[in-house]
This record gives sequence, structure tokens and C-alpha cells, in this order.
Amino acid sequence: MSPSGRYFTRYAIYVLILAAALLAWNRYAPEGKTHSWSWAILIFLALVYAGGHLYLAAVSNDKNPNRFVRRFMTLTTLRLFVFLIIIVLFAFSGAQGFVSFTVHFL
Repeated sequence: MSPSGRYFTRYAIYVLILAAALLAWNRYAPEGKTHSWSWAILIFLALVYAGGHLYLAAVSNDKNPNRFVRRFMTLTTLRLFVFLIIIVLFAFSGAQGFVSFTVHFL
């Protein structure tokens, strides 16, 4: 199996473990501690991190390690700001359950 295939196999197992934990949390946690968007958040984050890995794997063939580090840091910074913007927009939308949304997102 290729290194990329091994990574995605392990990543899929990790996401399935997180899904099982989220299922247990949504079933047994108190009502105010769960959020209706928890599954969408899990899928969104899984896709964002898988896409980031695919991007970094595609650009890792470059001979200059400085370019890879710059792309990695840029990707990490962009993810941070996108996640922060999503959390802030949800906070300003006035929707109920901001704290549980933020905890699920983190």
C-alpha cells in the first residue's frame, strides 16, 4: 500500500473513532451540551484536514524545503483564520448554543 493510502486508512479509522465518540456524546450528554450541527462540523473538519493533506502531499515533491515549510505555514494560518471567522460569524448570528458550537468546533 502506498504511503498516501496508509495515511487515509489511518485517517478514516481516526474519523470513525471520532464519529463513535460524537454519537455517544450526543446520546448521553445533557441537552444543553450537544449541538444540532455536530455531525456537519465533524464532516467539515475531516474534509478540510484531508484536503490540506492532499495539497501538502502534492507540493511535497519540490526540492526546496523552504517552499514546503512556507506552504505548510500558509495553509495552517488560512485554516486558523477560516475557523475563527466561522466561529465569530456564528457568535454574531445570535443563534442559540454558541458555547456548545464552539466546543464541538474545537
